[in-house]
Amino acid sequence: MFGNQTIRTGIDIGSTSVKLVRGTGQTRLEEITHAGIEPYESSATNDRITRAADALKTLMSRLDLSKHKLGRIAVTVGWQESMLQEAVTPPLNAEDLIRALPFESQKHMNLDGVADPVLDGQLLGAAHKEGTGEAAQSRVLFAAIPREARDYTLSILARLGLEPKVVDLEPLAGLNELYAYLATTESTGKVTGLVDLGGRHAAMHIVGHGSGLLSRNLGPGSSLNDSAADQERYTRRLADKIQQTITYYRGHYRHQVERLYLIGGGAYADGRLQDLSEAVGCPVELLDALANANSEIRGVDDVAARGAELVTACGLCRWGDD
Repeated sequence: MFGNQTIRTGIDIGSTSVKLVRGTGQTRLEEITHAGIEPYESSATNDRITRAADALKTLMSRLDLSKHKLGRIAVTVGWQESMLQEAVTPPLNAEDLIRALPFESQKHMNLDGVADPVLDGQLLGAAHKEGTGEAAQSRVLFAAIPREARDYTLSILARLGLEPKVVDLEPLAGLNELYAYLATTESTGKVTGLVDLGGRHAAMHIVGHGSGLLSRNLGPGSSLNDSAADQERYTRRLADKIQQTITYYRGHYRHQVERLYLIGGGAYADGRLQDLSEAVGCPVELLDALANANSEIRGVDDVAARGAELVTACGLCRWGDD
């Protein structure tokens, strides 16, 4: 899809920091060469674009990366402003989907409150008639985002003269990294959940082969600066919301969530993994994007213990893997 270009960079513009992962590989991400995180003050509503752009510029300078060293760029759009909906449609191929996208999106998503939506869709496979194996319909993942939200991300990169080849949603980028990890284990076919504990927002995304995709907002994010008592209360509330989401998924999709993976800075709160495992009734693990990376990564000294915060950026770096 991208010719002979082997250099690839994922840029995750979060609500409190910018994350970057650069790697190499023609048909898949083979090696991570650079990784870094740069916080920025986003509490003020004025000129957030400048603040985020300055953070990205600082991060690139610290990693000794000019725009010509980034290769193919993939960037995220914040999931909390997006809509994702899996649906069953009449049989479609890729060309049919492009033509039908405006009509099918309106049919399967409530876009009334989305200003000037940017639409996309992806074929997930065939929906078979139960008991026959006959493919009668198509499973499609529809996505929509307000144009303003998409343009916000593009404006940040434009300040540095950067033009991305890919604009992806946070859940899908995170799931890219999760599936890359699952491919190395025996858990590939199981239903798994990704719990993203960011600085401002928390979200949960559940997916499994042949089942369905569910994304849900879990409320505010988690700050590691909170007191131990506040962290404990937050974990209890988080466990309740996770359990509710798992119960809904089991009832709607008829599949049991077998394992959860935590990402984001809030995943590092003391005792959170163990407390959640005991509370939600299934194993909870940390997903570390740098766990299997080599030790020659530029900037790794600063982020070696923060690989869970780089999952989305690393998943962007894997965009287009075979």
